[in-house]
Amino acid sequence: MIQLRKLFHNGNEQIGIYFGFDEELMNKAKSIGARWSKTHKCWHLLYSKQGVFAYCHPRYV
Repeated sequence: MIQLRKLFHNGNEQIGIYFGFDEELMNKAKSIGARWSKTHKCWHLLYSKQGVFAYCHPRYV
């Protein structure tokens, strides 16, 4: 299961992408520019509609 949550990290609103260990999902997160947060233990990218859309539909980015 994948969860998207709004969070505050590095002084900015971010989209937290939470899921269990899954190499395919990790590669997908990296491909859209997400970074790993040790603090929140999730992948994250700047909060925006484009960010959510990119994760859900990466072929359109």
